[in-house]
Amino acid sequence: DPSFGFGNNVFEEAKYFNPKFLYEGKYLTYETVKYDFHGLKIYDIEENKVIKELNSPIFYGTTNDNKYFYYCASSAMHGVNN
Repeated sequence: DPSFGFGNNVFEEAKYFNPKFLYEGKYLTYETVKYDFHGLKIYDIEENKVIKELNSPIFYGTTNDNKYFYYCASSAMHGVNN
């Protein structure tokens, strides 16, 4: 099966997983996967919109005081982004 579990159209359908609330519920993060893409979206619940999209996150979170958001992502062409 060439769809690899993504349904009939491997280039259009996305899967969503690993939801997490940040900043005391102000933001929702979730990971997205398509046939050749893995990314992270940050959704502002109050504004009702995606405010940031990141490619290939390895890990992410907030500092203990909730002052800063951080992430680390790999890139096959450029090493690691911080």
